[in-house]
Amino acid sequence: MIYQISSYVKWSNINEIKVFIIGVLNNDSNVYRQLVNVADTAKFIQKKPLSIVLFNNIEDIKDVQVVFVYKPESYPLNKIFDVIKGKKVLLISENYGFHQSMINFIVYKNEKHFDINDKRLIDAGLSVSQTFAALSIKSESVWNSYQKTDSMLVQEKLLVESQKQLINKQKSEIDEQQKKINTQKEELTKLFKDIITTQKTLAEKQKLVNIQIQSIKQQEKEIVKQKEEVNKQQAEITKQTEILDNQKKAIITQEDKIGAQKKVLNEQLAKIEQQRLIMYLFIVVILMVSGLGYFIYRNYRIKKQANKLLQEKNVKIQAQHDELLVKNVEIMQQKEEITSQRDEIEKHRDDLVVKNVEITKQKEEITTQRDEIEKQRDIATTQRDHIIKQNKLITDSIVYAKRIQTAILPMEDFFKQMLNEYFILYRPKDIVSGDFFWETIKGNKKIIAVADCTGHGVPGAFMSMLGISYLNEIVIKENIERPDEILNHLREHIVRSLKQQGKDGEVKDGMDISLFSIDFKTNKLQFAGANNHLTLIRNNEISIIEADKMPISIYLKMELFNLKEVDLVKGDTIYANSDGFGDQFGGPARKKFMSKRLRQTFLEMQALSMADQKTKLEQAFEEWRGDTEQIDDVLVVGIRI
Repeated sequence: MIYQISSYVKWSNINEIKVFIIGVLNNDSNVYRQLVNVADTAKFIQKKPLSIVLFNNIEDIKDVQVVFVYKPESYPLNKIFDVIKGKKVLLISENYGFHQSMINFIVYKNEKHFDINDKRLIDAGLSVSQTFAALSIKSESVWNSYQKTDSMLVQEKLLVESQKQLINKQKSEIDEQQKKINTQKEELTKLFKDIITTQKTLAEKQKLVNIQIQSIKQQEKEIVKQKEEVNKQQAEITKQTEILDNQKKAIITQEDKIGAQKKVLNEQLAKIEQQRLIMYLFIVVILMVSGLGYFIYRNYRIKKQANKLLQEKNVKIQAQHDELLVKNVEIMQQKEEITSQRDEIEKHRDDLVVKNVEITKQKEEITTQRDEIEKQRDIATTQRDHIIKQNKLITDSIVYAKRIQTAILPMEDFFKQMLNEYFILYRPKDIVSGDFFWETIKGNKKIIAVADCTGHGVPGAFMSMLGISYLNEIVIKENIERPDEILNHLREHIVRSLKQQGKDGEVKDGMDISLFSIDFKTNKLQFAGANNHLTLIRNNEISIIEADKMPISIYLKMELFNLKEVDLVKGDTIYANSDGFGDQFGGPARKKFMSKRLRQTFLEMQALSMADQKTKLEQAFEEWRGDTEQIDDVLVVGIRI
């Protein structure tokens, strides 16, 4: 506009001008940059090279052909006229009063209108073409009406600018929060990776410790068995020792008897020898007597009788001698038997001594094994204590991760905005959960997501963090509101982040999700789902809003998600849930609860408030589960229109 106006004005000293300069009086350089762009394109005005300069103060104005000003509150026109007086300078202004400037314009309904003060132009030695002058506003009332409307537009523009600044500030805060979330996400990712690595290491150590404990138990059983065997052998040795001692005592007794018998035998032999000497003496006497003949004839009969007696006695002595010889043979046999028994006892005793040495050696080996077992038990105890410590550290880390996950999930006060009645049944299987819920408000719409990530515990929680972060980026930052488009973008982010390419054997982590929006102005529901259906109950009748049969991850079928729309009426109840409730084992037959039974439960509790419905579902879950372990995360969200 300034360039065009300058083209319609005539300067009386145009031939003296070498460079045509337009000055902009403003501390905001937007107009200056626009004019510089025009000068770069046009390059000339009235056949003179065109140059643009910027002035911040009125006192700086000099060596220009045109001055443009558009802030009445900052630059009074009377001061500007004092500076340019007598210098053939055209003053162009915006949003000043009627005929206060030389040429003054305003913008009304995106059209520019202007007035011309002929007197001030003539005083400055300037003139305008009649065609241009004919387009100017001649009435002050018309100008004031435009100016008043323009003032309102300016105020609206300022309001819009203020709102833009507020929005930019909010965007900056959102970006800052996003950076913090990304930082926390990176920290959590590192923490989850460390936890998974530590869990694997601990699992291997636990497995090794279990093997060692089993080995120790087996060795302890062997030791007990060996101790029993040793005790048994010691008892046998004690018994054999007692037998040996008894046999030794018997041998000593028998040896004493043999000694006594030998003594008696020797005495008897001495008597026999004495009797033999007497017999020999009698024989000599008889011979001597026989030699005398006659002299002893008188005593013949007496001697004969004595001889007979002597012979009988000799026979008895010989019989006793033979008897003693027999007894001596028997004693010798008994002695040999005793000697043989003693040798056998001594051999058995030697065997027992050898066996005792072996048992002592076994005792030493058992003691060594026991010491080694105790050492291994101490090692196992140390490892167990280390595992307990590591478990505590891991548990503390997971509890901290739960605090982060809880902080990212929507707060209760924020979730209940625009909702009359609702409930959220959220029961993680472990400390952290792979199920998550998310919501935000866009105008008259409330957008809600209920998702079930692959796995549970730490891996599932990591995936849920990705899901929440990307939903914030897609809906809040990129301003995408249609549920089907949100899921399409979410799948792209997940596939790209996890570097999924659809190769064989590749882990296809991702999530199943129900995502819907409720427009409370039109009472219209929009829904898109990835394997997770939505349940609508109206007038005690169940309607299932089907989801697409594909997940938020790489998949054989990678089609666009479909949008489903439903007109809602007052009293409708909407349920979105993960598969944890339906897959729970329990009941009399230890079977799954199943989705059909869950929807029937939704139908049966329609007369209850949403808070009582949550209590009813919790009771139903606990009664069905009984003493069975919870197998998955459980998430159910119910909303009544």
